[in-house]
Amino acid sequence: MHFLVGIYNLLVTVCFLLHFYQPSNQFAEIVRKVAHDCYVPLIKAIKDDKRIKLTANFPLSLLAQLDSYGFAWLIRDVKELVAAGRIELVGSAAYHPILTKVPMDFVEKQIVLNEMALGYYFGSTKDFEGEPCYMVKNVQGFFPPEMAVNSSLLAKLRELGYDWAAVDEYSLPKELVKPFKGGVCYMPDGIKLRLIVRNRELTNMISFKRDLDQSQITAEILRGGTDKVIALDAETFGHHYRDGVELFESIVSDIYANGGTTSTLSAAYESAECRSIDSVRESTWSSDYETTYPLWENQANPINSLLWELFREVHAECWSRAISFGGQPVSSLWAGRIIIVI
Repeated sequence: MHFLVGIYNLLVTVCFLLHFYQPSNQFAEIVRKVAHDCYVPLIKAIKDDKRIKLTANFPLSLLAQLDSYGFAWLIRDVKELVAAGRIELVGSAAYHPILTKVPMDFVEKQIVLNEMALGYYFGSTKDFEGEPCYMVKNVQGFFPPEMAVNSSLLAKLRELGYDWAAVDEYSLPKELVKPFKGGVCYMPDGIKLRLIVRNRELTNMISFKRDLDQSQITAEILRGGTDKVIALDAETFGHHYRDGVELFESIVSDIYANGGTTSTLSAAYESAECRSIDSVRESTWSSDYETTYPLWENQANPINSLLWELFREVHAECWSRAISFGGQPVSSLWAGRIIIVI
């Protein structure tokens, strides 16, 4: 445990946004291993330390597999933490497509399908009048897969009723990015949607940490006395790094030992004043100034380009005709899933 009293303003709130995810076509043994190495001990750590409050994304692609492979009890543990206000759920896309790169009809279907999944696994099966439905309360924020955003997507999120979206600092106008310490609320002109910006430097410091000396991380968290947003893959803790859950526990202990606290994103920024910006740069959480999609549409990689060309052709073909499978109509929601998995 590291005490840094007297060096920094210690009134720091740290908001973790943990992205739990496995692709829908993942091998069963991999899902089970990730669950045993990461999800089970991480959820236990959160459950055991009653000080912890955080925000988490659980898309349908993962929830369905956990349910199928014997981890329904783990989903129930998460549901209890949600009910207790310890974990805040966010909206996302059911099968993790890059929402800025797919047609808008597909975007809405993916988001609505994921909302149904959150209601099914974490919410109620009846509405306020007792009618059957899948309903989950207090989902205010949105996690875009890979934090890929542009102005069209943000406008759609506001239309669907979301209050805020988590974004990377590279979505901001260039003059605001460096130096940038995150934890700031912005609002693009013409779109009444708050952007909560993660601290990329601090997030990457944790993501690529491979030892248990967290002193540098603690110092960066407390530096400047400003609130911090840390958004990363949940699998960082226990799967990408074997001792990651212990690292997470140590970081949280240091935050509280030095006078800080943890919070859900909605609670931390409920009344925050948002700075107005003219526009949003299309970006992901791995973008740089030269390349918007270095991992997903890198012009130097011909395979990337060919895969997107294939996607566009398949999407156009499916939506131009009545889709049927085994003589039965296939809903457009599930057709969307079929396309994205190809």
